[in-house]
Amino acid sequence: MMTDIVISTRIRLARNFANYNFPAIIRGTDYEKVIIKKVNSILSNFSGFKTYYMNNLKEIEKNSLIERYIISKNLRESPNGAVSISADELLSVMMNEEDHLREQCMVKGFDFETAFSRISNLDKVLNANITFAVTNGFYYTACPTNLGTGMRASLMMFLPALTKHNRINDFTRLAYTKGITIRGAFGEGSYAEGYYYQISNSVTVGNPKKIIADVKSFAKNVCEEENKLRKQDYLNDPIKTKDNCLRALGILKYCSILPYDEFCELISQVKLGIALGLISCKQSSAIDDLAVTARPYTLQLTENKIAADTEDERRAYFVKDALRKLNAQEVFN
Repeated sequence: MMTDIVISTRIRLARNFANYNFPAIIRGTDYEKVIIKKVNSILSNFSGFKTYYMNNLKEIEKNSLIERYIISKNLRESPNGAVSISADELLSVMMNEEDHLREQCMVKGFDFETAFSRISNLDKVLNANITFAVTNGFYYTACPTNLGTGMRASLMMFLPALTKHNRINDFTRLAYTKGITIRGAFGEGSYAEGYYYQISNSVTVGNPKKIIADVKSFAKNVCEEENKLRKQDYLNDPIKTKDNCLRALGILKYCSILPYDEFCELISQVKLGIALGLISCKQSSAIDDLAVTARPYTLQLTENKIAADTEDERRAYFVKDALRKLNAQEVFN
């Protein structure tokens, strides 16, 4: 099932003011403050948006925003950077990053329709109040790879079987021929933490809906192969597969020390066990949320009241509590 593989859908739009130089040129000038002020005045018409300034945030807060895929590492390093985030955290606008604006919508599951609709509505409002650098629908961006639509349509996918069978490189080469790229969980230069990968368009010139359709079509092929390999592994050795998944669940439910790297491996086995029907829990998508909230910086912000001497002890307590609330347990046939 694609719902066990596609974790989230994201659409990001790069936009620039027509009458300002790119951020790299105006860095450290008052133009950056003008950009933030203008965007804030527009977003004030939306309920729930709140703006955070990078120079006012603690490092732990900025890094947590990165862990939750809301801001980039580039924005974290921007002295006059800011991000405005909707109350549900599905919509956000980064300001003074690589481009003047990076609009983003991220939703759960395989749902380009909702993501595209929401980001389009936001972009229309901004476009109606800001003179963007655009000619006949062709947007000018700081990086040439974003020229045209300025759009990145991406999916976060959970691909343990393809990774185990060393098929990721095959799909990466195939993706390249179709104007698509496969990267690690945090984009370019990152690794596939917990078997999570980003699949997105690398070609940004053309019709946005056609670009999205191409990414969807490619992702469906990836899902089919991932499902086939999962079933193959289970049929070849069901006892070993079940044992791996249940051992992982047992460690997470009863450990007292839980390093992050070990957590990533174990939670991926639990997620696979849920997908194969070996483990039950109240809400399977909550496992994906747990994979984010147990990350080092977000964990500190979420559970700073836990009485523990180390991060690894705190994570063990937090994960045990989460799995208990989800009633995660073995399925007996």
